[in-house]
Amino acid sequence: MGGQCLVTPAELQTPAFSLIYRGLASDAAKPRLLELFAKLLQLSPDQAKVALDCPPLHIAQHSDQTRMRKHQLGLANLGCISSVERGWQHHQWSFSDTLRETFEYSGEHANNRALALLCIEPRPSALTLQLAIRACNPVNGHILNSSQILLETGSASGAELRQAVQQLERKLQQHNQHTSIKAAVGLFPQDGHSLSEILDHLGSNLAAKQQNGITPPTGLQLQLGPECSFAGTAWLDAFQAFPSKDQRPSDIHAHWPRLATAAAPTANASIDSATLLRRWQQRGSARQTALLTLNQHCERADKLPALPKVVMKIHQLAQSRDASSDELSALVEQDPSLSARILAMVNSSWFGLRARLESIDHALVVIGREELAHLALMISSEKIFRGLGGDAATRLWQHSSQVADCARTLARRIDHPQISSIFTAALLHDAGKILLLSFEAPKMQEIQQKASQTGLPGYEIEREIWGHDHAEIGAMMLRHWGLPDSLCSIVAQHHGPLPGETAISLDAAIVALADHLVHLIAKDEQHGDDWRLRQAQIVALEPRFGSITKESLDLLIEDVKTQLHKPV
Repeated sequence: MGGQCLVTPAELQTPAFSLIYRGLASDAAKPRLLELFAKLLQLSPDQAKVALDCPPLHIAQHSDQTRMRKHQLGLANLGCISSVERGWQHHQWSFSDTLRETFEYSGEHANNRALALLCIEPRPSALTLQLAIRACNPVNGHILNSSQILLETGSASGAELRQAVQQLERKLQQHNQHTSIKAAVGLFPQDGHSLSEILDHLGSNLAAKQQNGITPPTGLQLQLGPECSFAGTAWLDAFQAFPSKDQRPSDIHAHWPRLATAAAPTANASIDSATLLRRWQQRGSARQTALLTLNQHCERADKLPALPKVVMKIHQLAQSRDASSDELSALVEQDPSLSARILAMVNSSWFGLRARLESIDHALVVIGREELAHLALMISSEKIFRGLGGDAATRLWQHSSQVADCARTLARRIDHPQISSIFTAALLHDAGKILLLSFEAPKMQEIQQKASQTGLPGYEIEREIWGHDHAEIGAMMLRHWGLPDSLCSIVAQHHGPLPGETAISLDAAIVALADHLVHLIAKDEQHGDDWRLRQAQIVALEPRFGSITKESLDLLIEDVKTQLHKPV
């Protein structure tokens, strides 16, 4: 596969019908059936005999159900019992209806399952593949085509999956010692809520590895599970025992979203497993210390700059139907510095007005009360961001203002009733970084470097260090400033559901989409593992924005590019 498809519309799947060998009648014409099996499955005479003794076997597939029924009837005339099962063809993969249904998203009751998409080289015979996959118990194996298999566990156990892959590889090497397996690993439902989606995600990762000539290792040393104590770099240590030390984690596998508990080392566990467990425990202790320090920083939040009260009042009046334009104009003019800055922005090339505006009253008539409130908020926010000093603060402000522009464009696209709230939340979505940059600037720089080196999103590394990310910290700050809880919740959720939750609001998803698009437009190398939106964000967006795919994102980028401005 080439580009990565985030969510696959149902129309990209086409029906396919499989012919499954079930057994032989007492009067079966075995010599004729041996010839037929050898032809259909490309087997030697001896292998064909083995095949007849090993039902059930997949022997043919076609999109024409009538054609499969004719084959079934022909086999029945020779005393062969078979069935025709409905399935689906998606890209280069084929799977049964039953398998697809097991991946249908069931909300908060969807159980985490570890999955691996395997590519086997050289391609084994159809019989060899089907017999080998039966050795993978208790892991379920599903043949998708002549060289690819989907393995799934009944839980999120990486160790169980690793053992199944090793068992499968040994079985295949009995037939061909040169057999090798390339694998992409993921977790359902975090990496996808449907079979086609999880295959697209794993397939794109597998294709990238094959293109780069990477053979990822299949050993997983840690136990994974649905509960999460932290994320970030902790799971990366599991790959230190692997031979290829120079690979980026994002090259090795599809993203394992969360690490739950480390498997306790057994008597015959390797030294690497014991080392990993010690590091896991040490991180827990370090995180407690870091969290204590963070709490101390939060107690000093009053020392940080906050939004002026006049700006908060302007924001409230602009959204009130009872407030008149005269009241709003008078309120803005109470702050001469703010008034002058607003007029400078209105008369700049940012708006491209033909006639120069000389008063706030005139500006209100031309640009409207909502836009005036946005400008007041942007001007005050810029002072707060730039007050931190340094290039990091400047970049943070420029990014935040562009996300606000982008979010407003997206909200207008779907005729959202609360565009002003979306704009404000987007403008302040990274407000938590104000506190972190003020008190933990060296640590933030270290996090940025780790994100660039590992391909992980920075917010996951923040969660690992402090137990919270900048989104949650930002929401806390905005509440401290007196902004509404509804707006604070949008900021808190813009990187995905909070612990213990499974969904996010549409407003938070719009801010997340705007954030994602601005990173893509900027070709931000620090964007890390955020190469795709999280599933909860996609679920919230699709009812209003349609299918979220790489192609649809490219179109959105072209739409919003012209709306991104740098404040003057």
